[in-house]
Amino acid sequence: GGGGGGGGGTCTPNGTTLCLFSNRFQVTAQYDTYGSPSTFVNAAATSFSDNTGFFTTVTAGNVDVVVKLVNFCSSNNSWSAYIGGTTDLGVKITITDTNTGRVYTAANSLGTGWDLIRQVAFSCP
Repeated sequence: GGGGGGGGGTCTPNGTTLCLFSNRFQVTAQYDTYGSPSTFVNAAATSFSDNTGFFTTVTAGNVDVVVKLVNFCSSNNSWSAYIGGTTDLGVKITITDTNTGRVYTAANSLGTGWDLIRQVAFSCP
């Protein structure tokens, strides 16, 4: 865990946390099942490479959300997030730049199919 703000931190990967770009970016996901009342729970994280990982929700082994960060610092001074999903569960993604403390969030609404999220998430360095 840990609070927001500040900088100079580092990400520690675990069962619910992806760490991308040499542990600079911390990525977590929470999902909303179709329960009543609606409750968000942590999705399970699996690292794929230094810039990409995925999350599973209800069923272990099902890839539900893929998160990729791309370094565009040399071309447009940004880090971009590409986030896609294969679920209609409600999902909230939180990406923290541990160098700066800045936080980027994205979400998919419960009952809605995913459109690719492609956004500038952070400015460089």
